[in-house]
Amino acid sequence: MNEMMRLIQLFDQVKELRIAVIGDLILDEYTYGCAGKVSTGIQIPIIEKKNQVNCLGGAGNVASNIAALCRNTCLMGQIGDDGYKHLLEDLLIEHNVSFHAIETNQSIVKQRIYVSDQQVMRLDSGINSELSIVDIEQKLDDISPDIIVLVDYGYGVVNERTIRTIQEYKNKKEKEITSIFSSRNMTRYDSNDFEIIVVNKNEIEGIKAFKNTQQELYVTCGAEGISYKKDTKEVYGRQSAKMNINVSGAGDTALAIIACLCRTNASVEEILRLANLAAGIAVETKETYALSVHEIIEHYYEQLFSIDFANKIVNEEVVTTIVDAWKMQNKRIVFTNGCYDILHYGHFMSLDYAKKLGDKLIVGINTDESVKRIKGEERPINNLEKRMRTLSCLEMVDAIVAFESDTAIELVSLIDPDIYAKGEEYKEKELPEAEYVKEIAFIPMEDGYSTTKQIERIKDLTKK
Repeated sequence: MNEMMRLIQLFDQVKELRIAVIGDLILDEYTYGCAGKVSTGIQIPIIEKKNQVNCLGGAGNVASNIAALCRNTCLMGQIGDDGYKHLLEDLLIEHNVSFHAIETNQSIVKQRIYVSDQQVMRLDSGINSELSIVDIEQKLDDISPDIIVLVDYGYGVVNERTIRTIQEYKNKKEKEITSIFSSRNMTRYDSNDFEIIVVNKNEIEGIKAFKNTQQELYVTCGAEGISYKKDTKEVYGRQSAKMNINVSGAGDTALAIIACLCRTNASVEEILRLANLAAGIAVETKETYALSVHEIIEHYYEQLFSIDFANKIVNEEVVTTIVDAWKMQNKRIVFTNGCYDILHYGHFMSLDYAKKLGDKLIVGINTDESVKRIKGEERPINNLEKRMRTLSCLEMVDAIVAFESDTAIELVSLIDPDIYAKGEEYKEKELPEAEYVKEIAFIPMEDGYSTTKQIERIKDLTKK
């Protein structure tokens, strides 16, 4: 199965899962400014505030990343009866996370202050608070989860009573429930009753001895990637992206991907690859960051064809998924089509011209049967597989998809490109695809270069 098709299949399996996240809800506040003056009193720099960004942190970050893939995501955590309450609630709504609040006097807030892109200070505020047993059981009954993620940041929501209640709840239910545990202080808890443990490499020493040989352990190792262990099986997933110095939130993102995929038929290797990919995307920004499914699809696709250009060759289902992802990232899509039987200078120049019209270039290519109908029984010289494989090696081409009909109308309608690029010889001809596209761009042609003329020259040379 094509790897992009496999990704689509896995994401389809995740959509309808019901996932409950229990843990400390944190507001990550980022304040950016510049220092241009010095106080006349105690001679300290005055930081002029430029802008502020608010993000979900802690268990909120885990839940928002899960919600990018899973439609039924619920968070149970504390929230203060203060000025941050509505802000946190709005952020959860924005990320499609349903919320069961345990109200306290003060929300947990981490305020990071940056001066000229350098973090100079972090101010933390918040109080410990505990979820009651009744709160947990009632809400879990409401959502009937397939997966429970318990994530501890040391602010009191996770405690021995919480852990015991979750395990008792699972044992009472007839349906299969997968429980996942992650903590910043593994020495505090006995985690052997959880099916999956996700920890940072700095916390691995704190895990109490395993008694359950069926327990799965994921260890996030920053720039080194993620490792997996179950009984005697060990797998290492290397991080392919260059990790930034600020890796805040990368572990939460990896945890979210592991939680989403643990009940699918994904292999361990696939889970590690996607978790590493997602963590790499998450640290591209300074702020705590919730991924979108479109970003994961786009980055995964680019990763695939960086390994093998042949992965640019896709079917209609995959190309529509990739195009949707590109459009969500505001990429300008260019489409062109042809037989591309024997690649020559004219092809290279026209494809280069087309790519410069936008951000992404999709090439539609006629099947062998279609080429025969258009060009004659002696064509194509190269079969479809070879023609597509040759095109895939061109840097300016982002995706290649074959079509059977004599025109590209169906493919154009499916992709809905921003620009349809064709050779300028079509200016004076009827272009069947014209009524189905937003804009047509005509590509200047290189005189004397066409596949037909190349074939004729070769034939003439062989006669001599």
